[in-house]
Parts: sequence; C-alpha cells; structure tokens
Amino acid sequence: MDIKQFIKLIQKNIYILLGVPILLAMLVWYFTRNEAKIYSSSTTIYTGIASGMSLVSQEPRNVDFFGVKIVFDNFINIVTSRETMEEVGIELFAQNLMSNGKNDELITASHYRDLVKRTPKAIKNLIVPNDLETTKLNMVKYKNLSDTNFIYKLLNLEDQHYSVKSISKIKAIRIDNSDLIKVEYSNDDPGITKQTLVILTKVFMAKYRDMNQGQSSSVVKYFEDQVVIAAQTLKEAEDRLLQFNQQNDIINYYEQSKYIAAQKEELGVKIQNIRMDLVSAEAAVNELESKLGQKALISLKSKNIIKLRNQLSDLTSKDTYLKTTNEDGKNDKKLVKVANDIRELKTDLQLEIKKLSSISETKEGLPIRQVLTSWLENIVKLEESKAQLSILNERKMEFEQTYKRFAPLGATMKRIEREINVAEQAYLSLLNSLGLAKLKQQNIEMSSSSEIVDAPFFPITAQPSKRKILVAAAGIIGFIFTLALIIILEYLDTTIKNPDRLKKLTELELAGIFPKLGNYSKRINFDFVKNRMVELITQSINYNLENVDHKTKIVTVFSTQNVEGKTVLTTNLANMLGSFGLKVLQLNYKSFTNKDFDETVDNPQHTYFEYVKNSNFPEVKTIDELLGNDIKSSDYDFIFVEFPSIIYYQYPVKLMSDSDLNLLVVRSNRNWTKADTNALNIVKSANKKLPIVVLNGVDLDTIDLVLGEIPKQRSRIRRIVKKLLTLQLRSKYTFK
Repeated sequence: MDIKQFIKLIQKNIYILLGVPILLAMLVWYFTRNEAKIYSSSTTIYTGIASGMSLVSQEPRNVDFFGVKIVFDNFINIVTSRETMEEVGIELFAQNLMSNGKNDELITASHYRDLVKRTPKAIKNLIVPNDLETTKLNMVKYKNLSDTNFIYKLLNLEDQHYSVKSISKIKAIRIDNSDLIKVEYSNDDPGITKQTLVILTKVFMAKYRDMNQGQSSSVVKYFEDQVVIAAQTLKEAEDRLLQFNQQNDIINYYEQSKYIAAQKEELGVKIQNIRMDLVSAEAAVNELESKLGQKALISLKSKNIIKLRNQLSDLTSKDTYLKTTNEDGKNDKKLVKVANDIRELKTDLQLEIKKLSSISETKEGLPIRQVLTSWLENIVKLEESKAQLSILNERKMEFEQTYKRFAPLGATMKRIEREINVAEQAYLSLLNSLGLAKLKQQNIEMSSSSEIVDAPFFPITAQPSKRKILVAAAGIIGFIFTLALIIILEYLDTTIKNPDRLKKLTELELAGIFPKLGNYSKRINFDFVKNRMVELITQSINYNLENVDHKTKIVTVFSTQNVEGKTVLTTNLANMLGSFGLKVLQLNYKSFTNKDFDETVDNPQHTYFEYVKNSNFPEVKTIDELLGNDIKSSDYDFIFVEFPSIIYYQYPVKLMSDSDLNLLVVRSNRNWTKADTNALNIVKSANKKLPIVVLNGVDLDTIDLVLGEIPKQRSRIRRIVKKLLTLQLRSKYTFK
C-alpha cells in the first residue's frame, strides 16, 4: 500500500475514523463529569544517612553508595510497609471519628458526616474522649478479634481514606543524591491528605528509630552479659592462683626459684671448699702427729684434750649452723656468745697443750712447741671444717627437698597463669567490644533522630483535572485503534477488488472494469468515467471479434454467481455500440424485473428483448430459437445474450460454444470461491476460445489503475498537498 492508496483508504472511511474517536471522547467526558477533586501534600525529611556526623569520627562519613542505597531502601520500605499503613489508617480513622467535623484541617464536613453515618455504634463506643492513644489501642484490639469486623474490613477493602490500598498511594523518594526523603500523598479530602502525612511521619520515624535502637540494644546486652561471665572466669582463675600460692608458701615463684637455685649453687661451692679445707687439715694433722713421738701422741689423746676437741667441734657446728640460718641478723647475739665460747675453748686447749712442753723435741729433732702449735691450729681448722661440712650437708639436703617441691609447682603455676592470661584477654576484648557497642548505640540513636525539614501542608487548591487529557487520550486512542483496524481489515480483505487479483484468480484476459454506480460528488465527472470504461470494454470486445467475418456477432454474457450486474453492463455496452451506428440486440431471460434495472435503453439502434427460460432452455443451439418468429437475428450487427448464474442454473452449452465471444462478469466486492473456479473450468473446456472477463462495481480508487487520475475539480491547495504526498513535486498539469 503506497501513500496514495493509504490516503484514499482514509477518505473512504473518514466518517468512521472521525465518528469513533468523537464517540469515545464524548463517553469519557460524560462518565468523568462527576470526577472528584484531588488534593496533594508533601513533606521532606532529613535522614543524615550519608553525610551526618558520627561519634566514632568527627569527620563526615565515607560514602559507600551501595551501603547508603541499602539504608535508604530500608527507610523507604518502612514508610511503605503494610504494618505502617495499617497503623496510620487506624490512627487517622480514630482521629477523624473523634473530631466534630468542623475543622477542615482534619476532615471536611461532608466526609465527616459520611464517616459517622457508616460507622457502627460498637465502634463509636471504643472512643475515649480526649485520649487518642487509648482510643487507638481499643481499635487495634477490636481489629485483631476477627477478620470480619468493621475495622478489619475498613483497612483491607476499598475505603478511599483509611484502607491500606488507599494509603499505599503514598510515594517516598530520595531527592537526588542528598540525605533528604520526600513523601507525597494525594486524596480527595485536603484535611485527610495532610493528616495522613503527619501521622505517617510520626509512625515511621518511631519505627525506624526503634528498629535501629533495638538492634544496638541487643548487641550491648549481649556484650554486657559476656563481660560479666568473663569477669567471673578471670576472678575464679585468680582465686585458684592465690590459693595455690598460699598452700605452697609462694610469694614470687620465679624470684624464689631463682634464689633457691643460686643458694644451692653457692652452697655447693662452699661444701667443695670446706671439703678441700678438711682434707688439707687432716693431712696436716696426720703429718704433724707422725712427727711427734709416741709419748706426745699419747698425751694428745688424753681425756681432757679429746673433751676439748669435741666441745670445739660442737661449738664450731653450732657457729656454722647459726651463720647459715642467720636471716636478717636474728642470730647475731648467739653468734657472739658462741664465738666467745670458742675463743675460751681454744685458750683451754692451748693450756693443755702447753703441759706437753716437757718434751722438748720431736723424733726428727724439731722443737715440740712449734709442732704442737701447728697441730692445734690444724685441729681447730679440722674440727671447724667437719662441723661446717656436716651442717652444710644437712642444709644441702634441705635445699634438695625444697628444689624437688618447687620443680613441679612451676608447671601448675604456668597453667594457672595461662588460664588467667586467656581469661584476662577475653575479658579485656569483651570490655572493649562493649565500649564500642555502647558508642555505636549512642551513634545510632543520634543518626536515627531524623528531622522534618518541610512539614506536611494543608492543600487549599486541587490538582489540575486530568479530564481534558483523558478525553483527548480517548479520542487519539479511538482514532489510532480505528485506523489500525481499518488497515488490518484492508490487508485481511479477501474480496476480488482489483483487476490484477481477478486475472490471477480466473486466469482470463481482462476486457475492462466497470465502476460502481452511486451518488458521487459533483466535483467528479462520473459520466465521463463510466463512458470511458464502457468504451474500453467495447474496444476490447471489438478486438477479440476482429477475425469474425460474418455480420451478426453474438456475445454471450454470463456470471458464476447471481446479482453480478450483467444487465447493467450489457445495457451500457449496447448503448455505446448503438451510438456508433450499429444495430444491437440485447437478450435477457424473463425472470429479470425492472426494479433491479436502472439503466434506460435510450438509443434507437439498441433493442431490448426478453426470452423465455423454460425446460428446453439448456437444449437451445441457436439465437433464433430464443427469438422465435418476431425478431430476426440477421437484422443486427451485435447480439448480447445474457445467461443466468451458471452455478445455480442450467444454460445452453451449444449456444455458448457457438457464440463469437463469451463475456464473464464478476462483481468486485465478493470473494472468489472454489465453486466459481469449477464452474469456470467447465466453460473453458466446453469452448474453443477462452472467455474474457469484466470486473464490475469497481471503486473509483481502483479506476485510477486503468484511467489514471480521475477527472474532478481540485483546489490549488489540494493539488499541492497531493504532489507533496506522492513526491511529484515537479509534475505539471499542462504543457507549454
């Protein structure tokens, strides 16, 4: 379909294209005549989510766009959650029901009267005067009793003010990339519109704060409990260490063990030195005794000397013990006394030895006094060494026992100290986490404290009505839908319509087309168009009869279906040939009625005759059999014989076969069926020469395919528009 055909299609259906949109627009205008006015209000809330200050850091927060988006989504989802909407609906309902209907900022008088009228008495009894919160709680309890009570239905059905569906029309959006949330709401009552936003702001800010603080409180409570447990664990471990030290007389295990080890080492050195002194003293005594004579030795072993030696040994042992155990000088007095006793004892021992001075020389000839003095010194040294060695050995055994006792205590103490260290680290870690949790809790409390930047306002003017837009949209949609339907129907139309399709369906030569008769605009020269089409058909008939050499040329006119317009076409052809000076006879069957025949036989050369279609009609072989004796066929140049529908009636096959030309007439506004094809095939097989076909009742738009531009009066503007649409900008109507 080109642009020209498209325009003609629109012109053809212009009344439908205009009528349907106008009708739809009028219907929309009528049904929206009582459209309620809509009032809109909004509020802006500062959240501080992205740019607010923090207790953790005095610097502005680092912006994590993904994290910030999640927080804003949570914020908006709380605003639009069902629980929030239900709470807002109940509080708004309670507030409006408690009002007197005289404050338009709460509810208009008309809506208040309607609310009071439709509210049951049982609900009104729930109202506590001047106590909105108690009234609200009563209504919540009443709603939860069942899913069939008034308040439950009010919230969950289609109420225009208090239902969840109505309040869910609230829009909450983030303003660009800021910390601001804008909440908008529209309703048919300005007071309810404002109060819905006021209550919604209060409800969702409380929910958001409680949600955040509830999470942080749970974290703080957890760490507080864990800190108590960790502190108790640490105390128990420390108590075990204290009890362990008390049981084992430990003040500082590591210093004590270090001291014991040092003392043991020092004691070992002393014992070794004393042993050396003892051996040296024994050797010296033995050497000196060997130098003395028998008499001197006997004297040295006297009872007094032995007694003094034993006493010296005891005092030396006592002196050594006191020195070893002298801590903080507690044995100083005893040591002084023992030292005095030792000096006295040494003096007594020297006196006893002096008695041996009667012996002047040793057996080697040495002075006896000198040898006895050396012997006494070594004896004293020997006794001291023996006493010290005895005491130090005992001390060594005590150190061995202490060392054995201290050695396993270290592992036990290490384990207890490790337990204390682990418990202490756990306690300190939990204590630190508790501090951070409390800091974060306080930070969340600060950040959860959203502020209202722009409070909800009372709308005094309604929003512009969308009625005009709806009416215009209905008209546009109606036009587009109708146009689309016309185009679809045009493409889906299976009627014959044009000559090309007829030629394809019948596989016959096209003799011409004949226009559909009707009342056309006076600007169209329809008579010219009709006569020109008849001339073209006549020309085609003459061309096909060019080789016929006898005078009277017989043309049979037939159709496969009824009411194809054969008679009208034949009459016009006969008139045209008559105007050429030829005598034409038009034969039609008797069943034809004048009410279906609008064309007049206005040419004296044109004769119209009706034959009788009887039972012998299929057996007719010549024209004269149809004419009888009244008319002679030889008197005419052309004889047009019209047959009834060959599908529904019998026809003279011999007469059709012997005629000079068979003319098939097909109406353009019908479908070509299989029955048409079968009937036409029979005609083709019975005739030596194929029929030619005329397409009858063609629209003037299709005439353009044969005649070119239809002659009619066009304004200059229309000609210019046509050139623009058909891209014939340089075409001319005349040649100079």
